[in-house]
This record gives sequence, structure tokens and C-alpha cells, in this order.
Amino acid sequence: MPFISIIIPVFNVEQYLRRCLDSVLSQTFANYECILIDDCSPDKCPAICDEYVSKDSRFKIIHKHINEGVAEARKSGQKLVTSEFVTSLDSDDWLDPCALEILCNKQHETNADIVIGSFKQYFQDKTREIVFDDYIITDKQKMLSDFFLKRFKNVWGKLYRSSLFAHITQPSNLTVGEDIIINVQVLCSNNCNIVAVIKDIVYNYDTSTGGVSQGYVIKKEKAVNFFESHIFVRNFLIEHQNFNFRIRKCFYHYLFIGVYTKMFHSIPKREVQMLLKQSTFPYVYFPVNVKSVLRCILNWLFLVNDNLYKSILDIFKNIRKNFKI
Repeated sequence: MPFISIIIPVFNVEQYLRRCLDSVLSQTFANYECILIDDCSPDKCPAICDEYVSKDSRFKIIHKHINEGVAEARKSGQKLVTSEFVTSLDSDDWLDPCALEILCNKQHETNADIVIGSFKQYFQDKTREIVFDDYIITDKQKMLSDFFLKRFKNVWGKLYRSSLFAHITQPSNLTVGEDIIINVQVLCSNNCNIVAVIKDIVYNYDTSTGGVSQGYVIKKEKAVNFFESHIFVRNFLIEHQNFNFRIRKCFYHYLFIGVYTKMFHSIPKREVQMLLKQSTFPYVYFPVNVKSVLRCILNWLFLVNDNLYKSILDIFKNIRKNFKI
């Protein structure tokens, strides 16, 4: 029986897919299965997937007849998992050659339920390394606060104990922000007791291919869906008694620097105000650092003059791009 299952949703990534699958074949750790979910891709991806399945028995394929999105594709892959641990890989990204070996060794060393690896982020004109400290978390509050304060939001780049996904709820209408919905439920699980964070880079995240979370501006419908996903997360934390002052502070800090930015760029001001009122989300909250103080100020500015707010944010975006911050 394989020790690790790799789940790869595939849709419309013909030009990147071989890079992804070759990175799996190149792993120094060989005891894995790779589950490909062809989410009714309209390009040559189905044929490429079949090619890799035919040449390596560790590869399996699900050809779906309708496109249901990444979250549903991952759920389909989970049903085929036969291993004790599972990791996710986006089909336009790729693994470092020693990724599975590094994650596996850290799990053996610590008996962790989740191992979180560092990663490289690729832009069109630069590359950035997101390197974490090596440390172990055994306190549930620390797990959740670090989740919101650090770059831990994605399901990729991590090794999970497969049993953690047994009771995950993924609302079918929430298709944007699905990673945070999954991770918060996993971290709140009574079976998640040890999280190991490592400084080793195991994952390569290519932002130049596009995606919902890769810029300030996304379409209105997706921005609303993204916001609603975080309403689900907030309500889940409250329901499971994990929304004390410490977690609230970290959660709203994350909303200010990420979710609100997308909302305020994409949704008319009156609709933003209505969404915040209906959800009882605040415009400002207790800041945890200088960045969240500035975000609180900007949020108030949005209420006064939303066009000025967007202009300031665009200036900041250009400064980051020109100086490669």
C-alpha cells in the first residue's frame, strides 16, 4: 500500500501539465500513488493524463463528464485514496524533486498529523521564496492563529493524515476560497494534534498562470463567493468554540489584508456595506501589526471615497511591481 496519495485536479492546463506530472515522476520518494482528476478538460489534458497512467502504474485517472470545479475534483480524488497520508498538487505547479521525501521524513520524525512545507512563488518577472521557521505546534489556538497570520492557507505544499478528511464539509455553492474552508475544518478536528512546519522548500507555485487569489482584482461574482466562503469559516469557528479574542483578531487581520481588498475593488460600495452588515463583519478590528493598522485606515477611506481608495491601492500595487517587493 502506498504511503502518500497525491491528488491533482486537472482542467485546461495543457501547456503546464507535463511539467507538473514530470515533477511527480522525478520524486526521490517512490512509495506514492498519483490520482489525476480530469475535470472534463476541453484541451489535450485528458490524453496527457492517459499517457502517464499507461506508462506508470502509480498513476490513476478519473475522467469526469461535467466540469464541477477544483473542490469537487479533490473530493472525487479523496474517494480513491488508499494511503495513510495525502498531499494536493495543482496541475499548473510542480514539486521539488525531494518534496515527498522531506515531508515524509518530517512526519516520521514528529508523528505530525500535518506537515507544512515552504515554497517558491513564481511571477512573470520575479521569483519569491516563502520560507517558514522549523517548529512544532501542539496547541489548537496556535494552529489557528498561525494559519491566519502566515502563508498557510492553501492545501498544496502540505502532507495531511488522510483520516482528517473523513468529515469535511464543502458547500457546493462555495467554489472560491475552498482551501481555507478545508484547512480550518482540518485544524479544528479533534484528530489534528501535531502540526510540523519546515523551512525546506517543497513546492513551486506559479502565479503567472492566473487564478482567483493571485491579484487585487477579480470579478464581482467571484469576489462575493470568496467573501461568503469566509462567512462559512467564521460561523464554523464559532460553532466549534474556536473564535475567542485571539482567533478573532487574527481572522479579521487576514480579512483586512486579503479578502476585503478583493471585495472593495470588485463590488459597488453599497453592496459591500450591505454584505458586511448582513454578515456582521466589521470595517475595522483590533490591529495585530502595522500592516493591519494601515488596512483599517484604508477601510475607513473606502467608506468616505471608494475611488480614492482604489487609486491608492493601485499605486501600492505598482510600487510593489516596480520595486519587486
